Amino acid sequence: MEVAIGVDSHKGSLAAAVVDELGRVIEATEFPNHPKGHDAFQDWVGAQAKERRIGVEGSLNYGAALTRHLLSCGEDVREVPASLTHVERRKRRSQGKSDLIDAVAIARVVAREEDLPSARRTALLADLKLLVDYRDQLARSRTQVANRAHADLAAIRPGYERSIPKLLTKGQLGKARGMVRGDHSLRAELLRRRLTEIARLDRTIAQAGKQIKAAVQRTGTTLSEIPESALSSPPRSSVKWERSPGSGPKPPSR
Repeated sequence: MEVAIGVDSHKGSLAAAVVDELGRVIEATEFPNHPKGHDAFQDWVGAQAKERRIGVEGSLNYGAALTRHLLSCGEDVREVPASLTHVERRKRRSQGKSDLIDAVAIARVVAREEDLPSARRTALLADLKLLVDYRDQLARSRTQVANRAHADLAAIRPGYERSIPKLLTKGQLGKARGMVRGDHSLRAELLRRRLTEIARLDRTIAQAGKQIKAAVQRTGTTLSEIPESALSSPPRSSVKWERSPGSGPKPPSR
């Protein structure tokens, strides 16, 4: 690598700096953060040394569109964690606060750190986390609906849990419907609606599970190799969210 380029991304602007392998500043400038600005940025990057690496702080936020543009142009783009640039910025606190100074700090981190994560893989992990969070949201909704269904069953058919301890499978849902067949009370009608909603959530959760597996494959790794911190906060067991959806809603306590 001959030069390192650092980008400090903001909603309306992109501050960029180029440093050599020793961290000496070659050039620093700014671009608007919109499609034409991204084209201008790419032209500017193309005029730099061929052996280059670009680091973007905020590649999943304000720098996301620029990052996608650079990756599509074949550039080597890395995600620069704010924790690393914070140290570099503290060293130069006397210089004041400016976006260009921050861009220089980011570029120096890129020049110094060989193992910065690929922005492409970071984006894939972000997509994976979105899917995991979505599936968790669906699973929580399923549990809430299932708990209400258990409460309805307890009121309509006391002792039902001896034959339907849980509402996990199609067979169990069907058996619950059978228990209120012919019952035209409001509670029975609401129970049927809840059972239909559980079945719908099960289908959606299963679809999300397939998307998660496909997203894991796109990262080029296995689920066990992906840090939990990249998937969720607070951390969860990888087994927990890969289990059957909505497993184990418990009947309400009596």
